[in-house]
Amino acid sequence: MSQDDTVFLNDSTLLTPSYVLSEQALISAIKAFDGIRRETGYHVLFALKSSSLKPALDIMKRIMDGFAASSVFETMLARQVMQTRINGTGPLEGPTFTCVRNNEGLYYST
Repeated sequence: MSQDDTVFLNDSTLLTPSYVLSEQALISAIKAFDGIRRETGYHVLFALKSSSLKPALDIMKRIMDGFAASSVFETMLARQVMQTRINGTGPLEGPTFTCVRNNEGLYYST
């Protein structure tokens, strides 16, 4: 990070712990996958298991192909952020789980 990228926070109302996110750094990291998409034709999904920071997800949804959800709560978060198709992985697709449709039209495991 150069001096030009440095941000100083001097706000007595800032709560701790706080997460500080560089939108520019996040976008740059995500765009590193553009070559993979072009060369392979594959879609790139972000695994919500690694981070569920909603402001970051709001940035990612403009660039990523979607989110991979492996739990009921991750699925609900992905639906809230993307408002489109959600890719479930793991137990959501397993034979020991029952999928139910709730009043919001979202399938979840029970």
